[in-house]
Amino acid sequence: ASSSTTNLPASINPTPHTIESILALHGSASDPQLAALDQAVSERNVLSSQNSQLWKLIEKQRSGYNQIMKELERVRNERDAYKARLAAATGGPIVSEKRHLSRERVQKQSIDSVVTDGGMSSNNGDHNPRQNITRFYSDE
Repeated sequence: ASSSTTNLPASINPTPHTIESILALHGSASDPQLAALDQAVSERNVLSSQNSQLWKLIEKQRSGYNQIMKELERVRNERDAYKARLAAATGGPIVSEKRHLSRERVQKQSIDSVVTDGGMSSNNGDHNPRQNITRFYSDE
């Protein structure tokens, strides 16, 4: 897939045509109506082919997106299972999903502030949502 916006031949103009403009373009041909019809059919075939290629690309992207979403769900479930194992091993509470979502929202906001403010957040920029995280390492 090319990033080029058009792969049309030079004789095909992507702007809308009128019957008069196509006939005027082929006025010097031996049969101007046949030449104009040939051009219109040729242009239609090229555009139809491009349309087909674009839909194939859309379907490929959609398929890839769905696969990534399935993988994300699998990884999230795996993460939650490890959190549950960790909580069971340490006797600590399991972080609720509602609390988890609010923490993700805070982290997203802090990332957004870094991107939009160039690292200078309006709340002094010193807040690090991960600074108080306790890390546990195991030999497993």
